Amino acid sequence: MEAETGKKRSGLFIGGIVAVVVFLLLAGGGVFYVTQMNTSSNGEELLTDFENALNNEDAEALTTVLTSAYEDWDYETVDAEALFLYFQEDPSEKDALLNRLDEEMSMYEEDGEDAASVIHPAYQENNYGNITLTYEEGGMFSGGSYELLVTPAYISMHVENEELVFYLNEEEVKPDHYDGTSAVFGPFGPGSFTMRTELALDYVTATTEDVTLNIYHTEDEVSQIEVIAPDVKTMKARSNYDDSVVYLNDEETDLIVNQAEDNVTELPTDESISVSLEKQFPWGSVRSEDLVYDGSILRFDEFEGVPEEEVNKVIDLLEEAMDQRNEVIMHGDPSILTHGNEEFKESAMDAHESRTKQKDYVAERVETNYILEDLTIPVFNEEKNRYELVVDISYVLYEFDNGSYYLLKEGSDKQFNRNNYRGVVYYDDEWTLETITSESYFLNQTKEMINRGPGIEEYEANMETVDPDDEDE
Repeated sequence: MEAETGKKRSGLFIGGIVAVVVFLLLAGGGVFYVTQMNTSSNGEELLTDFENALNNEDAEALTTVLTSAYEDWDYETVDAEALFLYFQEDPSEKDALLNRLDEEMSMYEEDGEDAASVIHPAYQENNYGNITLTYEEGGMFSGGSYELLVTPAYISMHVENEELVFYLNEEEVKPDHYDGTSAVFGPFGPGSFTMRTELALDYVTATTEDVTLNIYHTEDEVSQIEVIAPDVKTMKARSNYDDSVVYLNDEETDLIVNQAEDNVTELPTDESISVSLEKQFPWGSVRSEDLVYDGSILRFDEFEGVPEEEVNKVIDLLEEAMDQRNEVIMHGDPSILTHGNEEFKESAMDAHESRTKQKDYVAERVETNYILEDLTIPVFNEEKNRYELVVDISYVLYEFDNGSYYLLKEGSDKQFNRNNYRGVVYYDDEWTLETITSESYFLNQTKEMINRGPGIEEYEANMETVDPDDEDE
């Protein structure tokens, strides 16, 4: 495969670098010196230097031993280090190369330049990323010379994003040629290279993992590799609450997520970015859990806007209100109630009148169950311009010998009465109860609950300590 690379390719040297001949004419006759770089008249010496440079991983030495096959490309230490890395990962390839070069030298010694056409196609047009031994017979004033010729290769990938930044062996590189769809890099000597790409987004940088590129004995001058580009998508997200501020990897941004699902910003999908939300409530600022972005829609449906400390305040408020309500039902004194609106107070007095028509009503609270979600996820009431908690409450009372409420009671003596209520709490400088009403519903036991009180079993086990006569006083 031929690809336009942007560099003029010179072809391969068949005879090596031409010797620089310096003639010094002295009295009594002509004397001359011959200087040759990266060449040797002794093939064994050249191969020994090459092997020592490989074994010692001496990059500088290797650059003096190898001769570039291209006039406009120099074999440099970065290429040598890539070759060392390749042989570290596969030592058998180094042994195979040294053995092959020894065989090539033996054939040159036997057949001279004629051996070049049969020993190895390394210097031919379809073999790149390669090292081969070449030989040129000497002329009248010099012997034959050997060269270790290194042929580079290019790498190419399909790239349509001009903002992509490329890193080769941790150093930023630019394409040797880019036509809008294909980026060509090189030339590179044989060896092992690592490449990754980065893409600067509005709030983060998307990056790929290092990909190893092995350039060694390839038939094409330009090798096509798979696209190395970050997978990026526009994040879609929604929150329980409007005006939730986005944090990316714990860094605050000016991005906002609302209750309606919407496009937020471009992010890599490689799970390198964690996303969380922060919401400012009247009772303070609250952060959500972290969600890792993998390209899917982020739904912060379980963003708990009420922290544990505030939840306990709400529970204390509800329990105090329910206990006061129970006192009103037993004794008929509405002044006991310090929480709730008129509707709440009227319902307590109505319950007192209905339950004490025939005899005194005596009860004791045993257990209260709350759905955690009701206490932690506030709902904004647009009409009243406030956040509210609508809390389902399961309230268990031990009602002493109250026959009129025998049906559906629990416990061994059917004296435990379980009723369901719904409380509405809002925040106005502090948590405030609006009302608690009796409701008919089945408590969803699959949801996480908060339980208060000893419970029916424990209460029954200790009933001998309870004296109903004491409760009447």
